[in-house]
Amino acid sequence: MMLADLGAEVIRAENPETERDGGFAGPTQDGYSIYYAVYNRNKKSIGLNLRRAEGRELLRELVPHLDIIVENFRPGYLDRLGFSYATLQELNPRIILVSISGYGQDGPDANQTAFCNVALAASGYLDVSGEPFSQVHHTGVSIADRLAGVHGAIGALAALAGRAETGRGQHVDVSLLDAALTMIEFPLATFLTIGERPPTDAEGRRAGSSPNHIFRARDGLILINAPKQDQWLRLLHLMGRDDLADDPRFDSPLKRQESSARVAIEDLVGAWLAGLSVEEGYRALIDADVPAAPVRNIDQVVEDAQVRHRQMIVEVENPVSGATMHVTGNPVKLAGIAQHIARPATKGEHNAEIYSGWLGYDENRLRALADAKII
Repeated sequence: MMLADLGAEVIRAENPETERDGGFAGPTQDGYSIYYAVYNRNKKSIGLNLRRAEGRELLRELVPHLDIIVENFRPGYLDRLGFSYATLQELNPRIILVSISGYGQDGPDANQTAFCNVALAASGYLDVSGEPFSQVHHTGVSIADRLAGVHGAIGALAALAGRAETGRGQHVDVSLLDAALTMIEFPLATFLTIGERPPTDAEGRRAGSSPNHIFRARDGLILINAPKQDQWLRLLHLMGRDDLADDPRFDSPLKRQESSARVAIEDLVGAWLAGLSVEEGYRALIDADVPAAPVRNIDQVVEDAQVRHRQMIVEVENPVSGATMHVTGNPVKLAGIAQHIARPATKGEHNAEIYSGWLGYDENRLRALADAKII
């Protein structure tokens, strides 16, 4: 998706005998998966049944025309189909293969199945996130999935740059677990370096930063993150507590990270904010240049002026009904290049363009392949 948004010609190969991968994730608009639309805008679609010998032969014919193949099968499955990276390189020495899996292409857990929350649990992410005294919880968004995809795009671009020097492709290996681990890099490094275990979700506070907490205002929640000394002093002034500026418990960022100091700070800030509305507290904090944000619900996010200004909500057409659908924009902005988000394709919509245009198949051959559920 990231590469397609940035102008690459991306073709999604789909098995015509199965339902779409996103079909289980609902909801739909006019029978079309919203999940599918979000992740498959700007992509073309062809049918390709790799479970059948004819489909595998089609892939062999396509490989010389490709720059990059992205796959997320369980490790070893592509090899069993006859498309190990060595085989792909025989067909096209310049081919780049990006493999995205749960645990990576090797290691003792490589063959285990994983989804986003599985990786977040295995990585320790869920243990260091959450609110005070909560149970270990699921996250409501696909953090590890999205981050693994971004790392896959970075790997693909790095491999393209390397190919420009060597003339040969590369096998890029990305996993959900590895991607999730990058999100706990600070507590992980702290533990390995000085043996200090980070706060868990039962304490609900982020190590290495205080105040950095979600506080309850009169009518909602605000996150305040003011770890730097000048930010802390501005926050004290805003609360009318300049008398604490030289308090030895709080007079450095490191001291404010101590457990007893964090609790005292959160009680202090919480008492001040409890008498204000979210809007009053947020505006006061921003005017004082104290980093903060309301904990917005989805209704508020879609109306946010900054989100709209950055074109992070865009409209696309439902390819089945023609109705308007909304998807997120691309976070990568390139100077002088307008963002273009095209509608997702219908399944197999580009069969003729790819199989006829690239491989020279005529209409009769395409019809025969479609009737046999190969494309």
